Amino acid sequence: MYCYNLPVLSEEEVHEAVAQYAQENCCYGSKVAREMSVKEIAMKSAFHYKLETFTEKRESAWRFVPYTGQPIDGPANGPAPTPWNVTALPSDSFKDAKQKVEVPHTAFVKPCHACVGNQRIRCSACVGNGRKQCTWCKGRGRRTRFEQEEMCDSCNGTGFDRCFTCSGTGQVKCKTCDGKGSLKGFVELTISWTNHKDDYISETSRMPKNLVLEVTGQVAYEEENPRVNMIL
Repeated sequence: MYCYNLPVLSEEEVHEAVAQYAQENCCYGSKVAREMSVKEIAMKSAFHYKLETFTEKRESAWRFVPYTGQPIDGPANGPAPTPWNVTALPSDSFKDAKQKVEVPHTAFVKPCHACVGNQRIRCSACVGNGRKQCTWCKGRGRRTRFEQEEMCDSCNGTGFDRCFTCSGTGQVKCKTCDGKGSLKGFVELTISWTNHKDDYISETSRMPKNLVLEVTGQVAYEEENPRVNMIL
């Protein structure tokens, strides 16, 4: 495989490259870069093979969202397609991406399993009591002030304050159904596109492989197919 128009370095460009390398390293001096004698410039090429494999993975799982009256595409509209028969395409090839899709004909409506359709659930902050222990008197109903014990004016001597989370009702809006009382259930398909990259360097010098990976070059061969053959 032959590459055309490969660059050729001059002696001046070699000095500049060494000087720049010395500047990037605090312990290296620039005198050598300025005064060194270049006896030979040997040009060598390297081949950087890059294989990008674009894969697709599909996973399905049940999902429940609050039902707010949205259309329901249920089994009455036909049989549900299998995961690999759901149409979904990546926006860009060879780029990582993820997409979530509702599988057609799998939706239904059910009472919320968290609040049993009641729209509200017991407040966890006060365990449904509507009040909590007073934080000022620790539930004693009395406080010590100026070395004298007196009635706690925060809870009026009861030892309890109204729960601010539920405003004293003992119940809060159900977060699972967002207070709607019903849920829409359906099968959600998660599609993940992943671009796997592999690199191989073919060259005969002692140049570190990571430096070869960082430089630009000339594309000698490029192929994109569902299946590519090994380059010999």
